[in-house]
Amino acid sequence: MSESHRSIYLVTGASRGIGAALAQALDARGASLFLVARSEIDGTFSDAETFRADLARRADIDAMLDAFVRFVAARDARTVTVVNNAGLLAPIAPAHRADADAMADAIAVNLLAPMLITAAFIRRFEGLSAAKRVVNISSGAASSAYAGWSTYCAGKAGLDHFTRCVGLEQERESHPTMVIAIAPGVVDTDMQAEIRASTEDDFPMLQKFAAAKASGSLPGADETAGRLLQFLDNWPLEHGGIYDVRHAGG
Repeated sequence: MSESHRSIYLVTGASRGIGAALAQALDARGASLFLVARSEIDGTFSDAETFRADLARRADIDAMLDAFVRFVAARDARTVTVVNNAGLLAPIAPAHRADADAMADAIAVNLLAPMLITAAFIRRFEGLSAAKRVVNISSGAASSAYAGWSTYCAGKAGLDHFTRCVGLEQERESHPTMVIAIAPGVVDTDMQAEIRASTEDDFPMLQKFAAAKASGSLPGADETAGRLLQFLDNWPLEHGGIYDVRHAGG
């Protein structure tokens, strides 16, 4: 197995958007990929396994991690990285009008699933001497309040603070896992289309996002995936660090 294939990545939400773009970019680098999504994952990869999972279901998360342990065991890992990328924006509405089931699903996918995956990854690979990382995909909504996005903002804020806490814990370990969160900025993905399909009554900042799309200023998923990987390659990272990919520069 080549040196490049000793880099292993688990990427959730890998069927579209940033997750799909990351999968393609990592494959081009020769990484071994364990790709997770609720829907079918398209593409041809040199060394990859795909796994269908609904991350709102704890049983799916457990089965996914069992399969990932086997995937890693079959390879001579130099680095193992988990990218918690899967996310739900809905419900887009004032909290008092938001659907309760949609709120619960969003918190399960945006916050609880990354928490469970991170904790289980650390526990299951505690004795692995290879470099280990968890990259939680955050958002500017973690620190900025948006009317109509109360559930999404709360989930991302919680994910950032979970990341800080686990970072403090891992500093003390003999074989620590580097746990960080990175906000990718506004990206032209299906999530942005979902925003533009909402109403100003539900999301008062709708026109600002529509204008960004109309101006052509939104970076695509491929560009953003490249900047995320550049950031991970070159930026000095600290346990529990909260970052913004736009600070990586060109």
